[in-house]
Amino acid sequence: MDKSTNVVYASARISYFYEHESSGQYTPFREGTGWFWMITEWMNVDNAKLKEIGMLQEISQQIEGHTICALGDVAACPVL
Repeated sequence: MDKSTNVVYASARISYFYEHESSGQYTPFREGTGWFWMITEWMNVDNAKLKEIGMLQEISQQIEGHTICALGDVAACPVL
């Protein structure tokens, strides 16, 4: 990525990837990645509210460090 990259779009795309790759075994990861993707998509079309930024942080704290596999820790990074 360089300075011309739309960071919100990149975060949404990466979140979609992690949602798709979720095994579904760990509920906060399975549900959280879906919320990551949905909220960042809302941000792409300027339809997100300010409180949803806080939701992204809260969801990432529920996922990061509490998963069975390493994907949970990595999925929170692009959003944060």
